[in-house]
Amino acid sequence: MKSFLLILAFFFLPLGLAAQDMGTWTSQAAAAINAGDDAALDQLIRQDPQTCLRHFKGLAFDFRRNPDNEKIPARMAALKASWVRAYKGDTLEKLDRWAQLLSPRNASAYEQAEQALAKGFADYKKLKDVRSQERGAWEDLGDSMRNVARGFEAVGAGLDAAQSYSLIALIIHELPESTFDDERDGLNAIEQFLSNRSSWEWTTDDQYLTNENARRVGKAGLAAMAAERKRREESGYDANVRGVSAYLLPDADDKELVSDLKFKLLRKPQLDMSWQGGSSPLAWARVEVGTKGAKRFDWFKGTDLFMLRPAANSFGVSLDGQEDG
Repeated sequence: MKSFLLILAFFFLPLGLAAQDMGTWTSQAAAAINAGDDAALDQLIRQDPQTCLRHFKGLAFDFRRNPDNEKIPARMAALKASWVRAYKGDTLEKLDRWAQLLSPRNASAYEQAEQALAKGFADYKKLKDVRSQERGAWEDLGDSMRNVARGFEAVGAGLDAAQSYSLIALIIHELPESTFDDERDGLNAIEQFLSNRSSWEWTTDDQYLTNENARRVGKAGLAAMAAERKRREESGYDANVRGVSAYLLPDADDKELVSDLKFKLLRKPQLDMSWQGGSSPLAWARVEVGTKGAKRFDWFKGTDLFMLRPAANSFGVSLDGQEDG
């Protein structure tokens, strides 16, 4: 069932961490705007829309503080036009209006949520890097990011809320021994991402389209899981069982199987079909020989057996350690 979340994970590599250096992007965008090179600006926005959004938001806040700066509206207008050409939506126009109408109180709440989201991406990376199998740590991070997403939604920051839900989906994907409820929560995170993106008219990029398809796949997968879950419950299985216990028969603990064990010493074991079989170490056939000479296989008990190295690039086996043996 995690197949659709794997698709999601590929397109949701932490966006805040993946975006290129703001200064470099800003300089390139300014050069394209000043030169009137629409094609170059469109390409920049398609390559890194997240950095474009961050830059545009910064311009909107700057203009709010400095309304007499005539250069800012011209740059914002160029970015808006380029975004429409690239993504066929008025996303930046909505972002401009949102920034101008944001109250001081909501602006403070938004800044705190931004910092919490950045920390969430950093914490995700730490857990991912150590391949943490501690379910509680992942669950705590997921709960924290749900609060962040709700905080963004409370101040109308739908684009940031979408990014938060993308991180939540990534976190759910990493949960050890995931359950039906986990997969349902993952699908819900995808749907919240799509909903927030749609309300801000950003629905034509690969990330949105791929995860729209992932939602369809996920819904079908959850329906199959629900049917299997119902079948198992009717057969007596615990619906919340995890790990290897899910493969045990429901009455496994009620049945005790007893078998008599008999042992005997094998004086000379028969040949084994696998050179790694039996009671010898797995690497019993490994010996080290010098530049030239012979070395006995100590764990070979049937008879004496030697590895030979007559020359630097010549090897062989012998029963007596001699080259002519």
